[in-house]
Amino acid sequence: MFKIGELSKLTNLSVPTIRFYEEKGLITPVHVDRFTGYRYYDDSSVDRIKEISYFKSLGFALDEILTLDENLIVNKIEETKKNIARLTNNVNILSSIKSPEENLCMKKSEVVRAVLKSLEENHLNLYHSVAKNKIYKFIESKDWDSFSDKKFDYYMLKLFSQFDDSQTKWSVKYLRLDKSFEFVQGKAYIKDEGKLKEIVRIGNVFI
Repeated sequence: MFKIGELSKLTNLSVPTIRFYEEKGLITPVHVDRFTGYRYYDDSSVDRIKEISYFKSLGFALDEILTLDENLIVNKIEETKKNIARLTNNVNILSSIKSPEENLCMKKSEVVRAVLKSLEENHLNLYHSVAKNKIYKFIESKDWDSFSDKKFDYYMLKLFSQFDDSQTKWSVKYLRLDKSFEFVQGKAYIKDEGKLKEIVRIGNVFI
């Protein structure tokens, strides 16, 4: 058996933390000297502290570790899956952000073509209500680069209205367009004040 100081050295856990674990009921000394009040521990105490540290690394709170059962583990699995999905989405967005030297603004005509390309690659049935050549004819008939931001937005709204698809929207709402555009998982974003704001929503429309 060994005292709390020795247990601290063996587990790399501070003495106050070990005492806190005791107060929470997570660990119990194997013997308490009734004359001196000294607490004594053994190898099982070391194993228990390692177990607590392991479950903490998996995201469990101390109160959860105290009452750990199968239901708590199942719930933690579902919570972890949601966190993975959220973090994966964050990675995709962050990965799309270019370095400053690459962060050149696209011309409005390039934005139109990039948005259309993204739509064509990700929309399952983009041309279900309008001929593809009609869309390209509309695009080629406009001098996009000469448009003001407001006029650009107006004609993009006209372009999108031809798709007749409630799930696919152009939603710049007169944001400044002298910024870089990014395309992540089929959606277009504009960089505004250091943040990515979604400007195109692409629906998966089946026949």
